[in-house]
Amino acid sequence: MRNRSILIFIFIIIKLICSVESKISKCERLIKRYHLQKTNSTIEYYNNKDYNSNLTCNEKCKSHIFKVCKKDLIKWYKLKTKSKNFDIENPKTYNEKIQWLKLYDNYPLKTQITDKYLVRGWIKEKIGEKYLIPLLGVWDSFDEINFDLLPNQFVLKTNHGSHFNIIVKNKSTLNIEEAKKKINKWMKTNFAFNGFQFQYLEIKPKIIAEKYIENINGDVYDYKVFCFNGKAESILVINDRKTKLKMSFYDLNWNKLDYIYSFSLNKEIVPKPKNLNLLIELAEKLAEGFSHVRVDFYILNDSTIKFGEMTFSSMNGRCRWKPIQQDKIFGDLIKLPSKKPFIL
Repeated sequence: MRNRSILIFIFIIIKLICSVESKISKCERLIKRYHLQKTNSTIEYYNNKDYNSNLTCNEKCKSHIFKVCKKDLIKWYKLKTKSKNFDIENPKTYNEKIQWLKLYDNYPLKTQITDKYLVRGWIKEKIGEKYLIPLLGVWDSFDEINFDLLPNQFVLKTNHGSHFNIIVKNKSTLNIEEAKKKINKWMKTNFAFNGFQFQYLEIKPKIIAEKYIENINGDVYDYKVFCFNGKAESILVINDRKTKLKMSFYDLNWNKLDYIYSFSLNKEIVPKPKNLNLLIELAEKLAEGFSHVRVDFYILNDSTIKFGEMTFSSMNGRCRWKPIQQDKIFGDLIKLPSKKPFIL
């Protein structure tokens, strides 16, 4: 009876392991094994259906990994969007072209700009340090953080993902152990495999703390400038994050537009920023040289502009556009550059 119980227990463990493995794409498994091989020459590509026996990762192997990742990205996109006719070599819509850019438009500058820590140096050079939210600290591990040196309010985040942040409004109520558990989990995550956003692939994870900012009403207005070929097209305004996130789009003259995606429409008219022209000018300086990027800023009550981030794959290329025609309209604005596949 005891032996039977042990066998059942082992069977359950194996099922759990298989369940976890099934959630990891072939692309992720191959790339992780490649990185192991880079640091340990004894690691080989063992025999299975994905790669040949004892295949060390030469150029042929890298080409194979890229093909597997391309196949996985296509499969992922079709599954998430129920798009049966998606052709990554001939994308038409905004969402489809985002997938193309994720796969074929990768180079070190994109990785630097995607890195929420390294981008600060680039922003300082391009538009000036005054547009950066003040940095309070940067660490390689959670245990390095001395919370006694941090102010009562701050934002704790990692540099290598999206929504990897903890907003601290009162340090005395922060559960340190819970925060450590959450951040340590994030630090072990390669965000590149969240929808195959390969601009995240080579980011070295770090923890950063920034000054906490908000407006008088406790909200902070988020202005996201959609830029195509270095030129601003329209501005998405995000507000009511504390209750239910709402959005609205405006043109460059601050006329409200009739499209949104994925979230609720803010039916109210957002007041035109006093420094709208400066906002557009800054966004276009940062967007120069990119076929498409979304440049995010915060505007405070005193009209101070602070840089948020630059995003190359909004909503992972899964924007649920309303009306749906906007997907094609924005797609037509993206002029695809020459292919620069992600580099291992």
